[in-house]
Amino acid sequence: MDRIATNAGTKLILCVILLVITAVSAALIPALYFFSDILEQEQERAATQGVEGLHNIIDEYKANAVHYSAVFSRNPKLVMALENKDAGELLRLLKRMQGDSGVDFITVTDDRGIVIMRTHEPRQGDSMAEAADIRAALAGVVQAVVEPGAVVRLAIRAGSPVKNEQGKTVGVVSLGYDAARDEIVDRVKQLFHTEATLFSRDERVSTTIMKDGRRVVGTKLSEPIATTVLREGKPHLGRSEILGTEYMTAYLPVMGVDNKPVGVLFAGESLADFLVARNKSIMIVGFIILCFLTGAIFVTTNRLHRELADAKLALEQVVLFRTEELRKSETQYRAVVEAQTDCIYRCTPEGKLVFVNDAFCLFYGMQKETLIDHNLTELLGPEGMGLIPGQEYLPIPDNAIETSQMRYVRPDGSVRWIEYVSQAFFDNAGNIAEYQAVGREITVQKEAESAISKAREAIDRASRVMTLAMIGGGIAHEIKQPLNAIKILVETIFILQQDAECRSDEEITQSVRNISQQVDKIDAIVNNLRALPRSSESFEYLPCDLNLAVQRALTIVAHQLVSQQIGLQLALAAELPPVYGSLVRFEEVVLNLLVNTIQAFDSTDEIDKKIQIQTWADESIHLAVSDNGPGIDPAIRDRIWEPFFTTKKSAESMGLGMSIVQSIVAASHGVLKVENNPNGGVTIQVSFPIINPEPVSPVET
Repeated sequence: MDRIATNAGTKLILCVILLVITAVSAALIPALYFFSDILEQEQERAATQGVEGLHNIIDEYKANAVHYSAVFSRNPKLVMALENKDAGELLRLLKRMQGDSGVDFITVTDDRGIVIMRTHEPRQGDSMAEAADIRAALAGVVQAVVEPGAVVRLAIRAGSPVKNEQGKTVGVVSLGYDAARDEIVDRVKQLFHTEATLFSRDERVSTTIMKDGRRVVGTKLSEPIATTVLREGKPHLGRSEILGTEYMTAYLPVMGVDNKPVGVLFAGESLADFLVARNKSIMIVGFIILCFLTGAIFVTTNRLHRELADAKLALEQVVLFRTEELRKSETQYRAVVEAQTDCIYRCTPEGKLVFVNDAFCLFYGMQKETLIDHNLTELLGPEGMGLIPGQEYLPIPDNAIETSQMRYVRPDGSVRWIEYVSQAFFDNAGNIAEYQAVGREITVQKEAESAISKAREAIDRASRVMTLAMIGGGIAHEIKQPLNAIKILVETIFILQQDAECRSDEEITQSVRNISQQVDKIDAIVNNLRALPRSSESFEYLPCDLNLAVQRALTIVAHQLVSQQIGLQLALAAELPPVYGSLVRFEEVVLNLLVNTIQAFDSTDEIDKKIQIQTWADESIHLAVSDNGPGIDPAIRDRIWEPFFTTKKSAESMGLGMSIVQSIVAASHGVLKVENNPNGGVTIQVSFPIINPEPVSPVET
């Protein structure tokens, strides 16, 4: 009975085991299909991460291009070589800079965008003024762009203006990287374990996809994906066939400066091996589960135990090796940082300093032991609060670098200026883990800028005083006329008062009104005269009537026009749109143009002297002053805007009038054009943009 019970119990156990095996098999086989869907979703995530990583690497190259272009544009030797058009020196400097920075190419142009020197090809003299980064640099903006080209198939580049000691833009440094080099896509494959490709428009220029042992560059993007990504500017995620192999892919458009796609980024994983492995795994695992479930659990557990022990030992060895490598790397990093002449510090998000170099200690006059664990807010003061969290600057992972300038007053009362480039480092959760900043002292630069600004203001005032001296005679005559009229009117009142028979209260009242009108006329002339010598800082920029500026300027030079028998023709447009700027300064523009024209007639024997002033509006607002004088020699036409350049005797002119005109026009975003007339004389035309509801700030002059 016991044997029967034992056999029955054994059979029952076997039946339960078989039932469990069958139930587990029935549950696991569908689970394998579900697991395959999870793997496919994981491949989608990997493809998305890969293409986003490729996009971030492109942004990293953009940031490097902006940094190096800004640094190289301030190199004094480069500025001197550019001004002297020294091609040999330029090439030597550019080759050295290219080697030091690791960029693929450097191009230098003049202030019109004409190429002076390239490092990557011998061609010179062509115009790159329409290139996006060079056009932006000539406008004073440093901008990184991605552009396709003939020599560099897909370039990551940035341009910075090169300015001389006077602050004038003398050219542009444009540099960058060849996005088609294989190290970019290889880096993506190494980091994200996905295939990566860069397209210039719809053509592969760099890829990790291989065929017959070679990269498949030069092939085209499929038409459906090109329509979605390249023409519509939308991302694409899903399965795609590439050279006969199915991939799980992610595509992103590469946007150019005009926000239109100029290329495509790709990352993906092959599905062929995945599909074969999935089907084989389903059959093999199902068979193994049905036959060897119990034995497999024991074998697997035992093997996992051994592998865990081996992995623990290997992990301990890796940790020891990486710890030693980290110690060596940190030692090298500290040696490099300590040798820097720039101020470097690192701090926690709360502002607690964790590292400072010797240059930082020297600048702030404190010992390193005192600074460590010191709070940055106490050291930098109110002007440096923006360099730590909780202020206006709060970085995010996509914008973790900020440049700021601060004024520091030393304990002895001396003022120092320093420019910090601050960077935030983030943990895996996207929270700020640490700040690092590199500071460069710019005290000398600030003092030079202040001195230049004061010198420009002095030159501006001197020019207005010289202008007043030239028109003084006309002002005296204009005031003398209303004074004579007042004298006559007063004598008339005396006569009427003495002669009771002829006295008329109405005539006396009218004479008093006339006297008041003459006094108002004198007051208007004097006010116009007093407004001219003011500093540019006192002018408020408002919508102005250009016709009114012409009329007020004419009241000052009217006597000179009459005394020199110069005819005046006015063609002022009715209901002229307003111009954004200062009425007094626009009056000064018209006055300088008229005085130059009047003086130009001194060198001609023309009997019928004429000046014509016109205003009109189309897409812009225009003012033109024309004459029939001797005109301008073409050899000096481009120099008339230079400060202190004049064709008159030194005692008659400082050569600043036209330079001041140019600065006033530029302050209101206007442009100047000078042309000789076909029948003699010259026309100077000023064009201003039509005012917007919210006008932009005036250009600093």
